[in-house]
Amino acid sequence: MFLNFKKIKLSPGFTLIELLIVIAILSILATVTLLVINPAQMIKQSRDATRLSDITTIVKALRVYSGSGANESTMGSTNTIYVSVPAVSSDCSDLNLPAPLSGWSYACSTSANYRKADGTGWIPVDFTSITYGSPLTSLSIDPTNATSTGLYYTYIKGSIAVSAGMESEKYLTSTATTDGGYSPYRYEAGNDLVQNTYIPNCGGTAVSWQGKTYNTVQIGKQCWFQTNLDYDNGCSSKVWANNTDVGWCGYYTGGPFTNEGLLYQWSAAMNGSTSAGAQGLCPTGWHIPTDAEWIIMEESLGMCSGAGAGCSGATGSWRGTNEGGKLKETGTTHWTSVTCGGTCNTSGFTALGTGLRHTSDGLFYWRLTTMYFWSSDSYSIDQWGGLAWKRYLAPNMATVYRGTTNKAYGVPIRCLKN
Repeated sequence: MFLNFKKIKLSPGFTLIELLIVIAILSILATVTLLVINPAQMIKQSRDATRLSDITTIVKALRVYSGSGANESTMGSTNTIYVSVPAVSSDCSDLNLPAPLSGWSYACSTSANYRKADGTGWIPVDFTSITYGSPLTSLSIDPTNATSTGLYYTYIKGSIAVSAGMESEKYLTSTATTDGGYSPYRYEAGNDLVQNTYIPNCGGTAVSWQGKTYNTVQIGKQCWFQTNLDYDNGCSSKVWANNTDVGWCGYYTGGPFTNEGLLYQWSAAMNGSTSAGAQGLCPTGWHIPTDAEWIIMEESLGMCSGAGAGCSGATGSWRGTNEGGKLKETGTTHWTSVTCGGTCNTSGFTALGTGLRHTSDGLFYWRLTTMYFWSSDSYSIDQWGGLAWKRYLAPNMATVYRGTTNKAYGVPIRCLKN
């Protein structure tokens, strides 16, 4: 008896061309998937890439002009911040910009001229006067170009300092914080970036967002909302689940109370993002502050730096001397009592004892005795949400507590300007 073995034909492996085609298809699918997952960030990245290119081109053109033998006096006025947004008034007074620092002023061009490269545009340099040809046919402007969002270009004469606001998580991390400039939220280029420190970071008219108005306050070099965020993008419709961050938001029992805003679980505040410095539910041009940005604010109020006991980098403890007092509202309208170390609300931050919604039972606790604030820094992740960095103020303490808390708590947020 003979076994009948059939001849089996083995398929050859992928050819090189087939392999390259498969890789190309996978790359396209990955790109499409990313666009589907986070289209908003991709759009912001596209605008930021344009800003990066525009500022690079502007700086090159200014250097060409300067190197053509032009006198510096023809490159604008000293102590003046030139803004890419067109205005009716030449001093930009109709744009509601932050008040300029002492000795400084703004300058704007008209809507008819602001793109011109002949010296009448938003950059007061006549590029067309270069004998061997103008490096620019028109002046670039920010893709958004609105003072209300902080997304516009600036120019300061002298050794040349140009800047543009960044809005995407990618470029905020990879470019704005590594360009050697003054602001971690703007791309800065030129020969003397120190001049950008004269661009005011806060003030002007209040910020309008989703039907609510928020005053702002400058602390050090940062610009903060002066009141808690009060924006419900549908998060209040989420069904609360004890010990789980489901993205809930809502008012404290009996609320809303004046200026106390909503209480947010961490994922609601972050609007689904997990990236430090994310915009979250804040307006365009603003974001949920990082733990490091809280530290910057605390140190600007006088807290000692470093990880030593009582200093800004210490964790799980009350730090500082009277910095918490400088943040808390004066009086007992929103606190049972106030210990400030003689410095109540000297920062203008006006923190209120809003209380919180407790993760373990969903009940509301400690209104008038507790103020928590989220940061956008996650500390850990688990199936219930995990932990995130926070700040904590108490009525009987003039200091500030830095630690982590369960993301499933409902607590307030403050927005920080990019």
